[in-house]
Amino acid sequence: MLHVTSAEKISVKLGSGEWMRYIPLPQEPYDKLRADFARAPHLAAIDGLSLKGAGGVMIRCHNMQDGVMGALYAFKKFLEDNGRQEGDFGDDDREFPMWDDEDEEDTDWDEMDLGDQIRSVLYEGGSLVRVPVILANALQLGAWDQDRSFGFGQTFVGAESESRRREPFWIKGHFPVIIEGNSIIETVPVNGLEFLERSKRFYVYVSLVPDQASDFIKSSIEAVEKTALFELNMEYCVLDKPEIGYYEQLMKDIAKKNGFALSRTLDRRKLVKGLMDYRGPHFRSNLDIEMLVRKAIRKKGAIAGTLNRTDFARVFVALSPNSDKKEAGKPARAADELDRLIGQEDVKRQLKRVVARLKFDKLRRNAGLETAPTHAAAVFMGSPGTAKTTVARILGRMLREEGVLASDVFLEVARKDLIGRYLGHTAPLVASVFEKAKGGTIFIDEAYSLLNKDGRDIFADEAMSEIIRQMENNPDTLVIFAGYEEEMRAFILNANPGLRSRLTNIVRFGDYSEEEMVRIFAWFAEREEYRIEDFAAAERMIRDMLNRLKRMGASHLGNGRLMRKLFNTAVGHMAEREDNDLRTILTCDIEKAAADILASEQFVTDRKAHGERIGFVR
Repeated sequence: MLHVTSAEKISVKLGSGEWMRYIPLPQEPYDKLRADFARAPHLAAIDGLSLKGAGGVMIRCHNMQDGVMGALYAFKKFLEDNGRQEGDFGDDDREFPMWDDEDEEDTDWDEMDLGDQIRSVLYEGGSLVRVPVILANALQLGAWDQDRSFGFGQTFVGAESESRRREPFWIKGHFPVIIEGNSIIETVPVNGLEFLERSKRFYVYVSLVPDQASDFIKSSIEAVEKTALFELNMEYCVLDKPEIGYYEQLMKDIAKKNGFALSRTLDRRKLVKGLMDYRGPHFRSNLDIEMLVRKAIRKKGAIAGTLNRTDFARVFVALSPNSDKKEAGKPARAADELDRLIGQEDVKRQLKRVVARLKFDKLRRNAGLETAPTHAAAVFMGSPGTAKTTVARILGRMLREEGVLASDVFLEVARKDLIGRYLGHTAPLVASVFEKAKGGTIFIDEAYSLLNKDGRDIFADEAMSEIIRQMENNPDTLVIFAGYEEEMRAFILNANPGLRSRLTNIVRFGDYSEEEMVRIFAWFAEREEYRIEDFAAAERMIRDMLNRLKRMGASHLGNGRLMRKLFNTAVGHMAEREDNDLRTILTCDIEKAAADILASEQFVTDRKAHGERIGFVR
């Protein structure tokens, strides 16, 4: 069970008229909180920080709520790394006079002075139990006001007289602070952080990763960030996006803390995805999960029990009536879809290792650990109809769900999409493909067609050189080179060293067995809501057809494609029968379909054996 399930900010109005926002601190020590990272790997970068003697931490995140929750873990790690406790952050008597805890209950809030109010909110029994949250621009203004100048030496006109009448509540004291960035285009509030360090106040500055900002703004932010990281006594980490599994666990734990359980039939993954779609760009990560559970509990109107699908459905008041139909029949996760594919067990195991390694390397980089460069590239080789394209799509989705890729885009291209019409046109064409698929997946079919086999295909050379360059510049984009096995072996052997060094994930798709082919035929029927009259008879016919095709010497029949062709042909014969019931494929339909395929292949085989003949029929 997660120790920290909430980072909800609570607000209280102080006697000065100022609003103070704060977050309760976890009561557990950091060595126990660390266990959360197994279920919340997006926060694991916190564990890689070295905070002994640090003045503060800067956390970059994709959602502000994730960063605020990470700040709680960061503060507890700071305590552990420095051998300190919450009681070490007691107020300075000169700033906030101490009083007896026994008198606290008898003191009316309105009768307290500002120092007493702050103490009553942040401290219990002399120990810090809550941390205030302030905005970055408020920190800058407060720091400038204290210094009586901007960084350029100019007096802060207009704010000076106001500041003499009222200082921000957080300006004095020993307690740490969490600073929230205001937007993705905000630069680091260097002046404010310098003020906190001079005051020996530990801080956690949380800001968004500027991935949506323009290149100009990004460069400006990075320049200030580098200055701050060098000049300030501050550590730095980047949090990844949370996995769906984390939200599922969070939902369960929040319900449990409120005396409820989740129904075993509740599809938590579907519920989380529905919430994310419902909230769109306003999704607030852990805070929205917490609100969803609380609303479901309130609408249920009970003090304990089990929350089911109906309870949560009441929360969504504006969902499309067709939203459930869109998800019907679809596996909840890409990894589940991979497991459901028929056959290719070796491929499944290999791809799961690839995903695990790429995710592992990303977590290490986020934690600031030295990590050897890994390339999101793979080679898929095998006969036609062995599900190479299908598996490529699933792999892209798996990496997206694990946070390795940033986009669901899947772009299937071939030579015609990468080779220009004239010299100098090819490189921009390749670059445009990578731009469209940025952060997603590019599937290059029949990749060997891009090799310059006879030394005269300068367009192919230009295309391959640009592909390598784009792969180097876009390590966050998955590139899959695919084709027939023998041709792809030659492709790898003849590839230039720059490309060959990146092709470390070579995946071989084997041909399907007879048993698997029968299962694929049954899967086509089930997917389209047909039923097979006599499955045992259908299996015998399919096996007989496959054996006869082998005796003919037929090759490249398409594996899964052959079963799709057999299924479609059988449905065609079914449609010709006036007694069809729209659902049942009879044994005779499959028998006729198999005979059609055998006759067609016999015709092709005979023409190959005797050569093409052109003339008149006698």
